[in-house]
Amino acid sequence: MDRRQKKTRKAIFDAFSELIQEKNYNDITIQDIIDRADIGRSTFYSHFHTKDEMLDDMCSHIFRHISADHENKEDTHDFSGAPNTLRDMLTHLLYHLREHKDIVSGMMLSVSHEIFIRYLDEYLDRLFRGFLIRTDGVPEEYLLDQAISGFSGTVRWWAMRDMSDSPEEICAIYASSHPWLRFDTDCLNGHHLK
Repeated sequence: MDRRQKKTRKAIFDAFSELIQEKNYNDITIQDIIDRADIGRSTFYSHFHTKDEMLDDMCSHIFRHISADHENKEDTHDFSGAPNTLRDMLTHLLYHLREHKDIVSGMMLSVSHEIFIRYLDEYLDRLFRGFLIRTDGVPEEYLLDQAISGFSGTVRWWAMRDMSDSPEEICAIYASSHPWLRFDTDCLNGHHLK
């Protein structure tokens, strides 16, 4: 992607970020995004076919980044060389959610929050499977469901508090209430999210 395309894509995401604070996701039209981004319809469609595809790309970017190898320190945090522990991965994810606070809060606190939750839950499903502690008599799928819905609920609660707590504090709160997850050991069974 060249510099001009990146600039256009940023304008689209910025426009969406502003709109999601004003309207519910379902009420935002492509025309709203085009008008706010000050681009032509064909320009929008050269990047995305639908509004859902745009949201999918935005969420995929956030989640894909977390599971990638990190060689460099980032502006707000440093996970370069960090082990692949669940604690580090969730904390890193929380930093990126906070960096996209306007969009995340707008989505999480809107009537259409289930759309963003769906993307988050799909990512968490793949992530948590490598860190579950098997518990006799409790189905694995139940533990997985509780871990996923608990983290989604934690992010929503954090968004309602304007994401004022640090990602480390939020991760510690979540970890203390989910003892069936291994937070401080590296990925199990070679499980990676690539």
